[in-house]
Amino acid sequence: MFPGVTLPEPDYTKLDSTIEMLMEKYNLEPTPFVLTKIHQIYEMILVRHGFMIVGDPLGGKTKDYQLLAEALTIMGRLSTRAISRSIFGMMPTGSRMTHIMIHVDNR
Repeated sequence: MFPGVTLPEPDYTKLDSTIEMLMEKYNLEPTPFVLTKIHQIYEMILVRHGFMIVGDPLGGKTKDYQLLAEALTIMGRLSTRAISRSIFGMMPTGSRMTHIMIHVDNR
């Protein structure tokens, strides 16, 4: 997107160690694939106001964002620069389209 610009690699060492500790607590295996998915969710949180996680059933979507939320909560308690965030989950199959979508009247 920006020729000649190289982005620095993000340092996820603290986040990864916290996630691995939580995964051990819940008897889950911290594979590189799972950690990559959690990193992707985290990066989306940083650049979006809201997003939707989609994928096949039993793919780990719910557990991945729950682990990330718990890890960030633990890290926030240890930080002096903590920022409060909220997570709202919904199952679109159980909602009407009028509840999911927002109508903007530009009159």
